[in-house]
Amino acid sequence: MKKALLIISLKNEVIDEVLRGPISEALKKVGKKVEKQYPSLQVDFHGFSYVEISQIRHFRYRISSKKRALWLTYEFNNKGNFAIYYDFLEEHYDTYPCRGNEWIWGTDWLPKKYRDWNERTPCLIMDELTNNKVDDSCFCNLIFDNLMMASVGFINTEDRVFEIIPKRIKRTNDTVLTPEMKVIVTTKIHTSDPFYNGAKEIKEAYMRLYGFDYKKACCSINDFEFKKLD
Repeated sequence: MKKALLIISLKNEVIDEVLRGPISEALKKVGKKVEKQYPSLQVDFHGFSYVEISQIRHFRYRISSKKRALWLTYEFNNKGNFAIYYDFLEEHYDTYPCRGNEWIWGTDWLPKKYRDWNERTPCLIMDELTNNKVDDSCFCNLIFDNLMMASVGFINTEDRVFEIIPKRIKRTNDTVLTPEMKVIVTTKIHTSDPFYNGAKEIKEAYMRLYGFDYKKACCSINDFEFKKLD
């Protein structure tokens, strides 16, 4: 029994060393490949973390621009099942279980040999990384494709962010709108006009931030200037 426990312990140490070493380095390189495709973004690999010895909790990427960050978390449950979550946060994100939203693509894009993670999975990846050939690794290429999808979605979402600025002081029906009452809104679709849907997001933002009733004040697009935030 003692010998068996020593063998298991040694195996766990080897797997841990592989994950924290060559596999982590390969996944960092995947992030750098994405950066080359999208120079406006920074993609940082945040490594593997563990619930307990040998039981992987997750690994994580942070995709960021000048204004905000998207945390993409690849999480494992105690059965070895794989799930992907995302959240837009600026602070360091290290909660467990993950409190983000489940990624819309799920894990169907991953072959079963990677999706159902077990102790053989790091060995499969290490075989692919022989001679440090990240570009020849099926797993690394799958993560690269997923990060590329996430980056496209991140950029498209950023293109929908607008700053809304009142043009002048407006007093109507016991309401007051001033040029200092600026709001930033994210539209639900890609558009060049944040007022495209009757200013729904703008109305919500003014009520939430200022208690200002856009409809009661008889506001329209003519009362505002807006600019897209790059």
